[in-house]
Amino acid sequence: MLRSLVGSEMCIRDSCNATNNADICASNTMCMWANAACSSSCRSLHTAQSPCDADMMCLWDPSRQLCLANCTTSDTDTCLSNSGCRWRGDHCELSCYNKYTTNAVSCRADSNCAINPSSGSCTDACATLGSEPACDASSQLCIWRSLSSRCVTKCQFTATAPSTCAATSGCQWDTAVGSCGPDCGSVPTQVSCNANDGCTYMSHQCVTACKRFGPADCLAAARCQLDNSTGLNTCTTACGIRYSSESPCNQDAICMW
Repeated sequence: MLRSLVGSEMCIRDSCNATNNADICASNTMCMWANAACSSSCRSLHTAQSPCDADMMCLWDPSRQLCLANCTTSDTDTCLSNSGCRWRGDHCELSCYNKYTTNAVSCRADSNCAINPSSGSCTDACATLGSEPACDASSQLCIWRSLSSRCVTKCQFTATAPSTCAATSGCQWDTAVGSCGPDCGSVPTQVSCNANDGCTYMSHQCVTACKRFGPADCLAAARCQLDNSTGLNTCTTACGIRYSSESPCNQDAICMW
């Protein structure tokens, strides 16, 4: 659906109406979902107050000189039907992007908001996204945990130190790369496990790949062994697990049958 371009300075192609998916539409800051259709957002459609005021879906913000979604309604359904708005508790308010745009300080101070690592703009915090499609639409920052049916912030953006990473549910510190990564035990399927470079599927469960361990953790894991053939003392899968026959075993310099 195309909204009226009353008073706009130019004629533009409304590319937003190419999608009929509410979550995909809402994830695009140039678009807004309203009245069961995707169209250009108020701020991208109107750059002056007069045409903004003439659009009932929009409201002019005089302090920032921006045309934003009209979130003055007290009706929950009306509020939720506009992707530029969010229902918080007992009232309707602007979405995080419309409230703060690229103001990182104000965005981080709002517990309902977070900074998108790709665009640097303010977006809805992962914990506020209540469905898998909405979570997937913010895949740069969020990941859906199917075991608990909730959207969470990706581990690499949650913690930057081993201690805080270890204290975060579903995360574990990757010693090999020095960053926080997903706890392989929280990965639900073999396919998703194998798609994760830091995990491996073994004995019907997803476990941490040996290469993610430091020397101490490597020695403590019976399925892993240290490999110093290159002088780097890296952790690798134990020979007895890697090979079940003599020929390939003997072809590996650090193994023997």
